[in-house]
Amino acid sequence: MIGKNFAFLMGILLGESKLLFWINYHRAIVKDKLISDKTDICIEGFQRSGNNFFYSFFKRHNRPKDVSHHTHYAQNVIKAINQKLPTVVLIRHPLDALASLITYDDRLSLRVATLAYLRYYRKLIPFLDKLLLVDFTDVISEPDRVIERINDRFGTNYKQSGFTDEEIQQFLNQKKERNKSLGDKSPYPNAEKNRTNKKNKALIEKHQGYKKCLKLYQQYQELIRNQTT
Repeated sequence: MIGKNFAFLMGILLGESKLLFWINYHRAIVKDKLISDKTDICIEGFQRSGNNFFYSFFKRHNRPKDVSHHTHYAQNVIKAINQKLPTVVLIRHPLDALASLITYDDRLSLRVATLAYLRYYRKLIPFLDKLLLVDFTDVISEPDRVIERINDRFGTNYKQSGFTDEEIQQFLNQKKERNKSLGDKSPYPNAEKNRTNKKNKALIEKHQGYKKCLKLYQQYQELIRNQTT
C-alpha cells in the first residue's frame, strides 16, 4: 500500500512539474497519449471523470484526429494550451470521482486521492479562460452537445454522432457490457461496483480533504455556468 501511494504521488509530481514533465515522454505507459506536434485536440480530466466514455465517443466520429487523452496530467493540459490546441477538461463531483478511484484501486489512500484531485484542478485555475470545462453529467447525457460546444469555443468542425438519446444510451450500454468482466474495476457502472462505491462514499464524506475538494468543484461549476451562458 505504501508503494502504491508513493508511486501515485510521484505520478502527480511528474504530471504537474514543468521542469520534470519531459520524463513522461520516456515512460511507455503514457508517452503515446501526451501532447505532440501531431496532436489535434486534448481531452483530459481527473481519473474516473468520464474520460473513457467521451474519448471513445469523440474518436468514433472523428477517427482521423489525433487526441491527447487519459494522462490525467495537469501539465499536459497546459502544454496543449501553450500550443493553442483545442483543450477540453472534464470534471466530476468529487464524491463520485474519488469513490470510483478508490474502488478501482483500494490500495490508494483517501489522503492521497483527495490531494490528487485538489492539486490537479488547482493547477489549472490560471488557465481556465483558455480551455473548455465540461461536467461529467453533460459528458454522459449529451456528448453531441459537448462536441458542439467544442466547435463553438475553438472554431473547429468536429463531427457529431447525430444519435438520439436512445442511441447514446445504447452506446453507453455497449461500453458497460465490454467492461463487465472487470467487476468493480470497470470505468462503467455495474452492480458490484455500485456496492463498493457506496461503502467508499461513506468514508470519503467523513474525510477532511473531501470538503476542500467539494468547494473547488463548486468553484468550477460556476465557471462552467459562465461558459455556457
